[in-house]
Amino acid sequence: MALKRLFSIPLIITMGIFPLTMNSADIYERSRWWGRIISNLNPNIVTDDSKLDSTMLIVKTKEEYKAPEIYSKCLTWQKLALSEKIKDNYIYIISFKYLWSCSDNTVYLKNWDEIYTDTAMFLNLSDYAKNFTDFSDLSDKNIEERIAKTDIAWMKLDEEIPSLLEKRDLASKMNLIGALYEKKWAEYENIFLSNMLSTRKSLKYISPVAGKVIPIKRNIIPNAGRPYREKYTDWIHHGWDVFASHWTPVRALADGVIVRISNDFNWSKFDNIKWKNLTDEDKARNLDIYRWNQVWLKTADWNVIIYSHLENIPSKLKQWQYVKEWEFFWQVWRSWVPDKEYKDFHLHFEVQVNPYLKKDNSPIEIMMWKYYGKWMKYDSIVKGELDLFKQWSVAPN
Repeated sequence: MALKRLFSIPLIITMGIFPLTMNSADIYERSRWWGRIISNLNPNIVTDDSKLDSTMLIVKTKEEYKAPEIYSKCLTWQKLALSEKIKDNYIYIISFKYLWSCSDNTVYLKNWDEIYTDTAMFLNLSDYAKNFTDFSDLSDKNIEERIAKTDIAWMKLDEEIPSLLEKRDLASKMNLIGALYEKKWAEYENIFLSNMLSTRKSLKYISPVAGKVIPIKRNIIPNAGRPYREKYTDWIHHGWDVFASHWTPVRALADGVIVRISNDFNWSKFDNIKWKNLTDEDKARNLDIYRWNQVWLKTADWNVIIYSHLENIPSKLKQWQYVKEWEFFWQVWRSWVPDKEYKDFHLHFEVQVNPYLKKDNSPIEIMMWKYYGKWMKYDSIVKGELDLFKQWSVAPN
């Protein structure tokens, strides 16, 4: 096969669909003839980006494979781009493309209907939602530093690529393809981070309930007292209550990624409330029970919005899903207290301010973040609403 065809391989949409299950294949713990996937030319595969959703995988075997392929549980296309014997080894270069977002990053070598589990290679897969989640943990300063690094990487690759184009040996051509992928990733990261930084500078939330404004009444905004639960929480109201009729749709107040869905509330949950020797973490877990069904939305300004007292969270809404501002996906329900049933229907939502801890950002960690308005006086909270929300979303003072 002519080597010049390798130049277009990273962008090829190949012609054969890859098997999606192992049902028709035999699984072997050891590969035949020492077959291995020895290299992946795209270290940053973005499965929902047309420029980065493909890669080139290099396979080496001691004996000839009649039908070398790559097995993945994801929906993919692939094509054998090169088959060549080099000294005592057979080299196969396979063009491999993801057709849909996928998180299963393991691929295996396959020959005919035989899959060899000892040939597993783990690819670095991401998609828009994952990159949004990861990048939104960065501070503005960190983003600016990474943008500067991508600019340098881009210029360096621009200097390297012309010299690689002049070479004709197989190793140089593989290096060229790798460099082209690196350049595409640098471009992707630079644009992504630049857009996120620009968004942050102008980002203001809309009201999460259509036709309703952000309240300013003292007892339904952050820092209002909740003495009825002072024995098992911090007895402070952490967010805003937006009153609306039952089944009023709730919407995303900004673009973001769903980082948690809790949709299994029942009365027995109150049996899990801890009453004695409480730590701050215990109080946070107790408060979480009072939120009832919830959805957590991580926005571009690195904060996490906790939507509480929800009903009819649709099954199509998934964790790590990217959603757009104005998108409707929940309905207002009422709050419940074990010794008192409220009759009012409202959305309770909180803004958890990201402290850039860069830990695992587990639910309990996010619960322990400072909520917007903590330690602030009433006048400061009301004034701050105009910085946090678009003006038409806030109740007149």
